[in-house]
Amino acid sequence: MTSGKHRVIGKDTPKTDGIDKVTGRAIFGADVYLPGMQVGKVLRSPHAHAVIKSIDTQKAETLPGVKAVVTSADLPALSPGDPGRQGAITDRDFYLTREFLAREKALFHGHAVAAVAAIDESIAEEALGLINVEYEVLPHVLEPEVAMKGDAPLLHETLYTRSQRGTSDEASNLAEHWELNRGDIERGFAEADSIVEDSFSTQVVHHGYVEPDSETAYAHPDGTVEVWANTQSIYSTRSDIAQLLDIPLGDITVNPTELGGAFGGKETLRASGLCVLLSKKALLPVQVRFSREEVLRGTGPGNAIRSTVKIGARSDGTITAIQARIVFDAGAFPGAPLRSAIRRVFSHYRTPNMKIDAYDVVTNKPHVAAYRAPGATPTAFSVESVVDDLARSLSIDPMEFRLR
Repeated sequence: MTSGKHRVIGKDTPKTDGIDKVTGRAIFGADVYLPGMQVGKVLRSPHAHAVIKSIDTQKAETLPGVKAVVTSADLPALSPGDPGRQGAITDRDFYLTREFLAREKALFHGHAVAAVAAIDESIAEEALGLINVEYEVLPHVLEPEVAMKGDAPLLHETLYTRSQRGTSDEASNLAEHWELNRGDIERGFAEADSIVEDSFSTQVVHHGYVEPDSETAYAHPDGTVEVWANTQSIYSTRSDIAQLLDIPLGDITVNPTELGGAFGGKETLRASGLCVLLSKKALLPVQVRFSREEVLRGTGPGNAIRSTVKIGARSDGTITAIQARIVFDAGAFPGAPLRSAIRRVFSHYRTPNMKIDAYDVVTNKPHVAAYRAPGATPTAFSVESVVDDLARSLSIDPMEFRLR
Protein backbone atom coordinates (compact mmCIF):
# COMPACT_ATOMS: atom_id res chain seq x y z
CA MET A 1 0.00 0.00 0.00
CA THR A 2 1.01 3.61 -0.63
CA SER A 3 -0.90 6.53 0.98
CA GLY A 4 -3.76 4.19 1.83
CA LYS A 5 -4.19 3.01 -1.76
CA HIS A 6 -3.47 -0.41 -3.20
CA ARG A 7 -0.62 -0.57 -5.66
CA VAL A 8 -1.62 -3.95 -7.12
CA ILE A 9 -5.21 -4.79 -6.12
CA GLY A 10 -7.62 -3.40 -8.65
CA LYS A 11 -4.85 -2.53 -11.12
CA ASP A 12 -3.91 -4.12 -14.42
CA THR A 13 -0.71 -6.14 -13.99
CA PRO A 14 1.39 -6.73 -17.12
CA LYS A 15 2.27 -10.36 -17.87
CA THR A 16 6.01 -10.09 -18.28
CA ASP A 17 6.36 -13.26 -20.38
CA GLY A 18 3.20 -12.69 -22.41
CA ILE A 19 4.81 -11.10 -25.49
CA ASP A 20 7.39 -13.90 -25.83
CA LYS A 21 4.69 -16.56 -25.63
CA VAL A 22 2.23 -15.06 -28.10
CA THR A 23 4.98 -14.24 -30.62
CA GLY A 24 6.66 -17.65 -30.38
CA ARG A 25 9.95 -16.37 -28.96
CA ALA A 26 9.54 -18.37 -25.73
CA ILE A 27 11.65 -21.55 -25.74
CA PHE A 28 9.92 -24.69 -24.49
CA GLY A 29 11.62 -28.06 -24.07
CA ALA A 30 10.82 -29.30 -27.56
CA ASP A 31 12.08 -26.03 -29.12
CA VAL A 32 15.70 -26.65 -28.11
CA TYR A 33 17.91 -27.54 -31.06
CA LEU A 34 21.67 -28.07 -31.09
CA PRO A 35 23.89 -28.89 -34.08
CA GLY A 36 24.31 -32.65 -34.42
CA MET A 37 21.48 -33.33 -31.97
CA GLN A 38 20.32 -36.96 -31.82
CA VAL A 39 16.81 -38.29 -31.14
CA GLY A 40 16.46 -40.26 -27.92
CA LYS A 41 13.82 -42.95 -27.41
CA VAL A 42 12.99 -45.12 -24.40
CA LEU A 43 12.21 -48.84 -24.26
CA ARG A 44 9.62 -49.50 -21.57
CA SER A 45 8.58 -52.63 -19.74
CA PRO A 46 5.36 -54.30 -20.92
CA HIS A 47 5.05 -55.92 -17.49
CA ALA A 48 4.03 -54.47 -14.14
CA HIS A 49 6.52 -56.62 -12.24
CA ALA A 50 9.33 -58.70 -13.72
CA VAL A 51 12.92 -59.70 -13.13
CA ILE A 52 15.18 -58.45 -15.93
CA LYS A 53 17.22 -61.57 -16.63
CA SER A 54 19.15 -60.16 -19.58
CA ILE A 55 19.19 -57.32 -22.10
CA ASP A 56 20.77 -57.91 -25.52
CA THR A 57 21.45 -54.61 -27.31
CA GLN A 58 23.88 -55.85 -29.97
CA LYS A 59 21.48 -55.67 -32.94
CA ALA A 60 20.34 -52.19 -31.94
CA GLU A 61 23.90 -50.95 -31.54
CA THR A 62 24.88 -52.12 -35.03
CA LEU A 63 21.86 -50.59 -36.79
CA PRO A 64 23.10 -47.81 -39.11
CA GLY A 65 22.26 -44.41 -37.68
CA VAL A 66 22.27 -45.51 -34.03
CA LYS A 67 24.77 -43.53 -31.96
CA ALA A 68 24.21 -44.94 -28.46
CA VAL A 69 22.28 -47.56 -26.51
CA VAL A 70 22.16 -47.48 -22.72
CA THR A 71 20.86 -49.78 -19.99
CA SER A 72 21.33 -49.90 -16.24
CA ALA A 73 24.73 -51.47 -16.91
CA ASP A 74 25.88 -47.98 -17.92
CA LEU A 75 24.93 -46.50 -14.54
CA PRO A 76 27.36 -46.21 -11.62
CA ALA A 77 26.72 -48.69 -8.80
CA LEU A 78 25.19 -46.88 -5.84
CA SER A 79 24.85 -48.26 -2.33
CA PRO A 80 23.46 -46.30 0.63
CA GLY A 81 26.28 -44.91 2.76
CA ASP A 82 28.90 -44.95 0.01
CA PRO A 83 30.55 -41.61 -0.82
CA GLY A 84 28.91 -39.67 -3.64
CA ARG A 85 29.27 -36.38 -5.47
CA GLN A 86 26.65 -34.79 -3.20
CA GLY A 87 27.59 -36.45 0.06
CA ALA A 88 26.89 -40.03 1.08
CA ILE A 89 24.54 -42.04 -1.12
CA THR A 90 21.08 -41.98 0.46
CA ASP A 91 18.17 -44.39 0.25
CA ARG A 92 16.49 -41.85 -2.03
CA ASP A 93 19.49 -41.96 -4.41
CA PHE A 94 19.44 -45.77 -4.34
CA TYR A 95 15.80 -45.89 -5.42
CA LEU A 96 15.93 -42.91 -7.79
CA THR A 97 18.65 -44.51 -9.90
CA ARG A 98 16.33 -47.53 -10.27
CA GLU A 99 13.35 -45.35 -11.04
CA PHE A 100 14.63 -43.52 -14.10
CA LEU A 101 16.22 -46.71 -15.53
CA ALA A 102 15.27 -50.17 -14.24
CA ARG A 103 18.09 -52.27 -12.79
CA GLU A 104 17.29 -55.68 -11.29
CA LYS A 105 13.54 -55.56 -11.92
CA ALA A 106 10.90 -53.69 -13.87
CA LEU A 107 8.50 -52.45 -11.23
CA PHE A 108 5.61 -50.99 -13.25
CA HIS A 109 4.13 -51.15 -16.73
CA GLY A 110 6.07 -48.47 -18.57
CA HIS A 111 9.24 -48.61 -16.45
CA ALA A 112 12.20 -47.54 -18.61
CA VAL A 113 14.61 -50.46 -19.20
CA ALA A 114 16.79 -49.09 -22.03
CA ALA A 115 17.22 -46.03 -24.24
CA VAL A 116 18.70 -45.31 -27.65
CA ALA A 117 20.00 -42.26 -29.49
CA ALA A 118 19.86 -42.17 -33.29
CA ILE A 119 20.02 -39.71 -36.16
CA ASP A 120 16.24 -39.62 -36.56
CA GLU A 121 13.05 -40.81 -34.90
CA SER A 122 12.32 -43.70 -37.27
CA ILE A 123 15.76 -45.26 -36.75
CA ALA A 124 15.49 -44.78 -32.99
CA GLU A 125 12.11 -46.53 -32.98
CA GLU A 126 13.51 -49.38 -35.11
CA ALA A 127 16.43 -49.75 -32.72
CA LEU A 128 14.08 -50.14 -29.76
CA GLY A 129 12.48 -53.09 -31.56
CA LEU A 130 15.88 -54.76 -31.92
CA ILE A 131 16.60 -54.76 -28.18
CA ASN A 132 15.87 -58.17 -26.72
CA VAL A 133 14.89 -58.18 -23.05
CA GLU A 134 14.39 -61.48 -21.27
CA TYR A 135 11.90 -61.10 -18.44
CA GLU A 136 10.80 -63.41 -15.66
CA VAL A 137 7.28 -62.17 -15.06
CA LEU A 138 6.29 -61.93 -11.39
CA PRO A 139 2.93 -61.45 -9.67
CA HIS A 140 2.10 -57.78 -9.26
CA VAL A 141 0.14 -55.79 -6.70
CA LEU A 142 -1.82 -52.61 -7.42
CA GLU A 143 -3.86 -52.05 -4.25
CA PRO A 144 -1.90 -50.53 -1.34
CA GLU A 145 -3.86 -52.35 1.37
CA VAL A 146 -3.22 -55.64 -0.41
CA ALA A 147 0.45 -54.73 -0.77
CA MET A 148 0.71 -54.34 3.03
CA LYS A 149 -0.17 -57.99 3.63
CA GLY A 150 2.55 -60.47 4.45
CA ASP A 151 1.84 -62.71 1.47
CA ALA A 152 1.79 -59.88 -1.12
CA PRO A 153 4.36 -59.84 -3.96
CA LEU A 154 7.47 -58.08 -2.65
CA LEU A 155 8.71 -55.18 -4.78
CA HIS A 156 12.03 -54.44 -3.03
CA GLU A 157 14.13 -56.95 -1.11
CA THR A 158 15.95 -53.95 0.40
CA LEU A 159 12.92 -52.08 1.79
CA TYR A 160 12.21 -52.31 5.53
CA THR A 161 9.43 -50.58 7.45
CA ARG A 162 10.53 -47.52 9.40
CA SER A 163 8.55 -46.14 12.31
CA GLN A 164 9.06 -44.26 15.55
CA ARG A 165 9.82 -47.63 17.12
CA GLY A 166 12.71 -48.37 14.75
CA THR A 167 13.19 -50.43 11.58
CA SER A 168 11.63 -53.83 10.92
CA ASP A 169 13.73 -56.97 10.49
CA GLU A 170 11.91 -58.26 7.41
CA ALA A 171 11.61 -56.71 3.96
CA SER A 172 8.15 -55.31 3.26
CA ASN A 173 6.11 -53.20 0.86
CA LEU A 174 5.38 -50.91 3.80
CA ALA A 175 8.11 -48.27 3.67
CA GLU A 176 7.00 -46.23 6.67
CA HIS A 177 4.41 -46.17 9.43
CA TRP A 178 4.12 -42.65 10.82
CA GLU A 179 2.13 -41.99 14.00
CA LEU A 180 0.83 -38.78 15.50
CA ASN A 181 -0.65 -39.14 18.99
CA ARG A 182 -2.02 -36.66 21.50
CA GLY A 183 -4.07 -37.10 24.67
CA ASP A 184 -6.39 -40.06 25.28
CA ILE A 185 -8.32 -40.98 22.15
CA GLU A 186 -10.77 -43.34 23.92
CA ARG A 187 -11.64 -40.73 26.54
CA GLY A 188 -12.12 -38.17 23.80
CA PHE A 189 -14.70 -40.27 22.02
CA ALA A 190 -16.41 -41.08 25.34
CA GLU A 191 -16.91 -37.33 25.88
CA ALA A 192 -18.47 -36.81 22.44
CA ASP A 193 -22.21 -36.32 21.90
CA SER A 194 -21.90 -37.38 18.28
CA ILE A 195 -19.33 -39.51 16.45
CA VAL A 196 -19.04 -39.92 12.69
CA GLU A 197 -16.77 -42.47 11.03
CA ASP A 198 -16.39 -43.19 7.33
CA SER A 199 -13.98 -44.78 4.87
CA PHE A 200 -12.78 -43.38 1.56
CA SER A 201 -10.92 -44.54 -1.51
CA THR A 202 -9.33 -42.21 -4.07
CA GLN A 203 -7.41 -43.01 -7.25
CA VAL A 204 -4.19 -41.69 -8.73
CA VAL A 205 -4.71 -38.51 -10.76
CA HIS A 206 -2.17 -37.36 -13.32
CA HIS A 207 -1.42 -33.68 -13.68
CA GLY A 208 -2.38 -33.65 -17.37
CA TYR A 209 0.01 -30.80 -18.15
CA VAL A 210 -0.32 -29.57 -21.75
CA GLU A 211 3.39 -29.95 -22.58
CA PRO A 212 4.79 -33.50 -22.41
CA ASP A 213 8.29 -33.89 -21.02
CA SER A 214 11.03 -32.84 -23.46
CA GLU A 215 14.63 -32.39 -22.35
CA THR A 216 18.07 -32.16 -23.95
CA ALA A 217 21.65 -32.72 -22.81
CA TYR A 218 25.13 -32.35 -24.25
CA ALA A 219 28.05 -34.06 -22.52
CA HIS A 220 30.99 -32.13 -23.96
CA PRO A 221 34.33 -33.81 -24.70
CA ASP A 222 35.94 -31.81 -21.86
CA GLY A 223 33.63 -33.51 -19.32
CA THR A 224 31.25 -30.61 -18.75
CA VAL A 225 27.53 -31.23 -19.18
CA GLU A 226 24.79 -28.86 -20.32
CA VAL A 227 21.14 -29.71 -19.79
CA TRP A 228 18.01 -28.01 -21.09
CA ALA A 229 15.17 -29.13 -18.84
CA ASN A 230 11.47 -28.31 -18.61
CA THR A 231 11.70 -28.72 -14.87
CA GLN A 232 10.37 -26.93 -11.81
CA SER A 233 13.57 -27.68 -9.90
CA ILE A 234 16.78 -26.84 -11.74
CA TYR A 235 18.98 -27.19 -8.66
CA SER A 236 17.70 -30.61 -7.60
CA THR A 237 17.95 -31.76 -11.24
CA ARG A 238 21.59 -30.67 -11.24
CA SER A 239 22.28 -32.35 -7.89
CA ASP A 240 20.58 -35.61 -8.90
CA ILE A 241 22.50 -35.83 -12.18
CA ALA A 242 25.76 -35.26 -10.29
CA GLN A 243 24.94 -37.90 -7.67
CA LEU A 244 23.42 -40.58 -9.88
CA LEU A 245 25.82 -40.30 -12.82
CA ASP A 246 28.98 -39.51 -10.81
CA ILE A 247 29.68 -36.13 -12.40
CA PRO A 248 31.19 -33.20 -10.45
CA LEU A 249 28.46 -30.71 -9.62
CA GLY A 250 30.51 -27.79 -10.92
CA ASP A 251 30.70 -29.41 -14.36
CA ILE A 252 26.91 -29.41 -14.81
CA THR A 253 24.80 -26.50 -16.05
CA VAL A 254 21.01 -26.84 -16.13
CA ASN A 255 19.18 -24.34 -18.34
CA PRO A 256 15.46 -24.08 -17.55
CA THR A 257 13.07 -23.88 -20.48
CA GLU A 258 9.52 -22.57 -20.37
CA LEU A 259 6.97 -24.89 -18.77
CA GLY A 260 3.75 -25.83 -20.49
CA GLY A 261 2.21 -26.76 -17.16
CA ALA A 262 3.67 -28.85 -14.34
CA PHE A 263 1.71 -28.53 -11.05
CA GLY A 264 4.37 -30.49 -9.14
CA GLY A 265 4.77 -33.21 -11.78
CA LYS A 266 8.04 -31.83 -13.15
CA GLU A 267 10.00 -31.52 -9.92
CA THR A 268 11.84 -34.85 -10.10
CA LEU A 269 14.50 -36.22 -12.48
CA ARG A 270 12.84 -37.54 -15.62
CA ALA A 271 14.15 -37.41 -19.21
CA SER A 272 17.28 -35.35 -18.53
CA GLY A 273 19.11 -38.19 -16.78
CA LEU A 274 18.65 -40.40 -19.82
CA CYS A 275 19.73 -37.54 -22.10
CA VAL A 276 23.01 -37.13 -20.23
CA LEU A 277 23.68 -40.87 -20.18
CA LEU A 278 23.04 -41.16 -23.93
CA SER A 279 25.04 -38.03 -24.74
CA LYS A 280 28.07 -39.27 -22.79
CA LYS A 281 28.05 -42.41 -24.91
CA ALA A 282 27.17 -40.79 -28.24
CA LEU A 283 29.49 -37.79 -27.75
CA LEU A 284 26.69 -35.73 -29.29
CA PRO A 285 23.71 -33.72 -27.96
CA VAL A 286 20.61 -35.86 -27.34
CA GLN A 287 16.99 -34.84 -26.92
CA VAL A 288 14.32 -37.11 -25.41
CA ARG A 289 10.66 -36.25 -25.90
CA PHE A 290 7.96 -38.27 -24.17
CA SER A 291 4.69 -38.94 -25.96
CA ARG A 292 1.46 -38.40 -24.06
CA GLU A 293 1.26 -42.15 -23.56
CA GLU A 294 4.76 -42.20 -22.09
CA VAL A 295 3.88 -39.36 -19.74
CA LEU A 296 0.94 -41.35 -18.40
CA ARG A 297 2.78 -44.68 -18.26
CA GLY A 298 6.15 -43.53 -17.03
CA THR A 299 5.91 -40.36 -14.93
CA GLY A 300 4.44 -39.77 -11.52
CA PRO A 301 0.80 -38.91 -10.84
CA GLY A 302 -0.66 -37.52 -7.65
CA ASN A 303 -1.06 -40.26 -5.07
CA ALA A 304 -4.13 -42.30 -4.17
CA ILE A 305 -5.18 -43.04 -0.60
CA ARG A 306 -7.33 -45.48 1.34
CA SER A 307 -8.55 -43.87 4.55
CA THR A 308 -10.83 -44.24 7.52
CA VAL A 309 -11.56 -41.07 9.49
CA LYS A 310 -13.44 -40.86 12.82
CA ILE A 311 -14.28 -37.58 14.57
CA GLY A 312 -16.25 -36.90 17.74
CA ALA A 313 -17.70 -33.63 19.01
CA ARG A 314 -19.87 -32.22 21.76
CA SER A 315 -23.27 -30.72 21.02
CA ASP A 316 -21.78 -27.21 20.95
CA GLY A 317 -19.38 -28.21 18.13
CA THR A 318 -16.28 -28.70 20.25
CA ILE A 319 -14.20 -31.51 18.73
CA THR A 320 -13.21 -34.00 21.40
CA ALA A 321 -11.27 -36.54 19.33
CA ILE A 322 -9.91 -37.18 15.83
CA GLN A 323 -8.72 -40.57 14.68
CA ALA A 324 -7.54 -41.51 11.19
CA ARG A 325 -5.90 -44.40 9.39
CA ILE A 326 -4.54 -43.33 6.00
CA VAL A 327 -2.75 -45.59 3.55
CA PHE A 328 -0.79 -43.67 0.91
CA ASP A 329 -0.08 -45.40 -2.41
CA ALA A 330 3.50 -44.40 -3.28
CA GLY A 331 3.73 -46.30 -6.53
CA ALA A 332 6.82 -48.40 -7.20
CA PHE A 333 9.21 -46.51 -4.91
CA PRO A 334 8.91 -45.19 -1.35
CA GLY A 335 8.22 -41.52 -0.74
CA ALA A 336 4.50 -40.80 -0.61
CA PRO A 337 3.79 -37.32 0.84
CA LEU A 338 2.18 -38.50 4.08
CA ARG A 339 3.82 -35.89 6.33
CA SER A 340 2.93 -32.89 4.20
CA ALA A 341 -0.64 -34.16 3.84
CA ILE A 342 -1.13 -34.69 7.58
CA ARG A 343 0.32 -31.28 8.47
CA ARG A 344 -1.80 -29.44 5.92
CA VAL A 345 -5.12 -31.12 6.72
CA PHE A 346 -5.29 -31.98 10.42
CA SER A 347 -3.72 -28.74 11.67
CA HIS A 348 -6.97 -26.88 10.96
CA TYR A 349 -8.91 -28.51 13.80
CA ARG A 350 -8.18 -28.13 17.50
CA THR A 351 -8.68 -31.19 19.67
CA PRO A 352 -7.00 -32.43 22.87
CA ASN A 353 -7.16 -36.03 21.66
CA MET A 354 -5.79 -37.26 18.34
CA LYS A 355 -4.48 -40.49 16.87
CA ILE A 356 -3.28 -40.65 13.26
CA ASP A 357 -1.65 -43.63 11.60
CA ALA A 358 -0.23 -42.95 8.13
CA TYR A 359 1.39 -45.57 5.90
CA ASP A 360 3.74 -45.19 2.92
CA VAL A 361 3.17 -48.28 0.74
CA VAL A 362 4.77 -49.31 -2.55
CA THR A 363 2.75 -50.87 -5.40
CA ASN A 364 3.44 -51.76 -9.05
CA LYS A 365 2.53 -48.36 -10.42
CA PRO A 366 4.60 -45.31 -11.46
CA HIS A 367 6.16 -43.54 -8.48
CA VAL A 368 3.95 -40.68 -7.36
CA ALA A 369 4.97 -37.05 -7.75
CA ALA A 370 4.01 -33.85 -5.99
CA TYR A 371 0.63 -32.49 -7.03
CA ARG A 372 -0.68 -29.15 -5.69
CA ALA A 373 -0.09 -29.46 -1.92
CA PRO A 374 1.19 -33.05 -2.14
CA GLY A 375 -1.18 -35.60 -0.63
CA ALA A 376 -3.41 -32.95 0.86
CA THR A 377 -6.26 -33.06 -1.65
CA PRO A 378 -7.35 -36.71 -1.15
CA THR A 379 -6.67 -36.43 2.59
CA ALA A 380 -8.72 -33.24 2.90
CA PHE A 381 -11.54 -34.87 0.94
CA SER A 382 -11.73 -37.60 3.58
CA VAL A 383 -11.51 -35.32 6.61
CA GLU A 384 -13.80 -32.57 5.34
CA SER A 385 -16.46 -35.09 4.29
CA VAL A 386 -16.57 -36.42 7.85
CA VAL A 387 -16.62 -32.88 9.28
CA ASP A 388 -19.63 -32.05 7.07
CA ASP A 389 -21.53 -35.13 8.29
CA LEU A 390 -20.58 -34.50 11.90
CA ALA A 391 -21.83 -30.91 11.75
CA ARG A 392 -25.15 -32.02 10.27
CA SER A 393 -25.53 -34.71 12.93
CA LEU A 394 -25.35 -31.91 15.53
CA SER A 395 -27.75 -29.68 13.55
CA ILE A 396 -24.97 -27.13 13.01
CA ASP A 397 -24.31 -25.52 9.66
CA PRO A 398 -21.02 -27.05 8.35
CA MET A 399 -19.51 -23.61 7.75
CA GLU A 400 -20.49 -22.41 11.21
CA PHE A 401 -19.04 -25.62 12.69
CA ARG A 402 -15.68 -24.81 11.12
CA LEU A 403 -15.72 -21.22 12.35
CA ARG A 404 -16.27 -22.14 15.98
